[in-house]
Amino acid sequence: MTRVVLAGATGWAGSALARAIAGQVDLALVAAVARRAAGRPLGEAIGAPGLETPVFATASEALAAGCDVFVEYTKPDTAKANILAALDAGLKERVLPWLRRVRDEWDVPCLHVTHSVGEALSVAGHALVLRAGRVVAAGDPRALLGAPALEEETREGIENLLTARVEAHDEEGGITYARTADGLDVAVTLAAARPVGSAVTLAIRAEDVLVASGPLPGLSARNACAGRVLAIERTGTDVLLRCSLDAGGELLARITPAALLALGLGVGRAVVLAVKSHSIRLL
Repeated sequence: MTRVVLAGATGWAGSALARAIAGQVDLALVAAVARRAAGRPLGEAIGAPGLETPVFATASEALAAGCDVFVEYTKPDTAKANILAALDAGLKERVLPWLRRVRDEWDVPCLHVTHSVGEALSVAGHALVLRAGRVVAAGDPRALLGAPALEEETREGIENLLTARVEAHDEEGGITYARTADGLDVAVTLAAARPVGSAVTLAIRAEDVLVASGPLPGLSARNACAGRVLAIERTGTDVLLRCSLDAGGELLARITPAALLALGLGVGRAVVLAVKSHSIRLL
């Protein structure tokens, strides 16, 4: 099955292409880009009942779903930015695991330039934020999450990137099991091509992490981890939670201020974080 991301999916040409892709048995339209329709199912936006493809405001957000083909149907200036984002995503999937190995196994200092906040959180011990050639912020990447200098970048989306190894495949259940370097067991969509014992990087968008104030019985999501809130940062119109996990490691979750209030969350509060197996990509 070839996974497709379509930019400009609500235009007259893009919507026709979206319907055509959805009608093919060997293609899966996994995400669409259309700023005005962001947050709605694509079928609702183009009048195609049953087409549940999620729509995102930016190519970077849509590409986080993972894809084999990126199709561009927008205006020239937007198309250029989208294509560069697609190239960045493909390069990251190939290079990032090697950068982590250089850092962890060889202990070699590196200077890494990136536009991805999640990537910086994953590989950097110290970060410099540049704007128009000038340093506007510096320090530990996690300490900079709520800085005004990063507001634009965090709005584009943040990925948790976790080092792990494949533990087992459950073909009947459609699940691959992996364990992170911190000892957290994670279930992802079946990736039988990855050998048991092979090293992988798990990519989880902070926007895809569900937060609950207590246990979640009867949940379809295969991953539910108990933890505790370490920090709360306002990032634009949203709130970013940095949480420690009882099983080991940390996870970032992005929620609305309304959700923060409704759940009564604060630093030190116990939480349960849930992630669907389909929301986790293997790099």
